[in-house]
Amino acid sequence: MNNTKNNIPKETLEKGKAFIRKQLKDEGLTTQAPAFTIQSVEHYDAVTDTFYTKAHIVEDMDFIRDGGLAKLNATAYKVLKIIVAHVDKDGFSFISQEKIAKMLSLSERQVGSIIRTHLLEGTDKKTGQPLDVRYGGKLLLKAVKLPAPNGHQFTLYHPINCTLDHTPYNFADELEFIPESDQEEADDIPVLDIADVAETEQPEAFIIPESKPEELLEVSETALRAITKPVTVEENKDTTKPVKELKKADNNPQKRLLEWMNRPAEEYMNQR
Repeated sequence: MNNTKNNIPKETLEKGKAFIRKQLKDEGLTTQAPAFTIQSVEHYDAVTDTFYTKAHIVEDMDFIRDGGLAKLNATAYKVLKIIVAHVDKDGFSFISQEKIAKMLSLSERQVGSIIRTHLLEGTDKKTGQPLDVRYGGKLLLKAVKLPAPNGHQFTLYHPINCTLDHTPYNFADELEFIPESDQEEADDIPVLDIADVAETEQPEAFIIPESKPEELLEVSETALRAITKPVTVEENKDTTKPVKELKKADNNPQKRLLEWMNRPAEEYMNQR
């Protein structure tokens, strides 16, 4: 197959992206939470003095918990993950069906049929009814055909609202790499003898002042009176008011997170 069809002009790509973005806006999909996002982190190898990036596909927990994988065809899920793995910085992919087919040991026709039947909106050729391609309440993919300079066509894909979140390397997060030297440096800086340096300085002992028995007795009796002192109704009301307000507001982020993660499945479905 002629590889020149992959020489895609940037202007053509931008027009295709703008077309899909308009579709999302017109169909009210710009606020739909993405089912997949890409998180990439840049690292530095001090030994080879090179940078490298590790990326991961992150799936939305609500998409999974809302049953997004329940009826999604297993092969369609694999095809979608491959498309997601090849998105650019804007969340668009123009991987060919030929390459997808090779990665999954399928034919190009099979890949095209899977995308058309399970991932893209359209009409069932047998029944004439609209295809049900929403999973967990989400539409997962948009696509458009664009022309290449030599007459071929290629498909531009966009996993709905997929984004690439990239974290560049930050030297401040790492210890400075200091290379070893085989030669003594010519300077007059004194050499520290580590063996003569104490690891930690022991603090001076804290002296507890002596107390007379009658003083201790007086303090104990004062504390006892404070503990056993009866509380009036008004004092009790004022004391517990902030606690009641705190419980009402449920101002405990860890508790809220645990409750959210342990929500029953019925609640997820009711929120859809």
